[in-house]
Amino acid sequence: MCFPDENYNYDEMKDNSVFIGAYDNGKCIGLAILQDAWFKYMHLYDLKVSKDYRHMGVASHQPQ
Repeated sequence: MCFPDENYNYDEMKDNSVFIGAYDNGKCIGLAILQDAWFKYMHLYDLKVSKDYRHMGVASHQPQ
């Protein structure tokens, strides 16, 4: 499956996950999912960017 049509079960994931979306004029163009781990930190479970927005800095920690 391709972004944004992954088959996530958000109801099952919501108790141990944080979802962060990137939007362009109300359209979701990126998604990061962080999950609780057995240690005190969260880990990046998944990171997706729409094909049309790749290589534009959407998932970068620094603006392009």
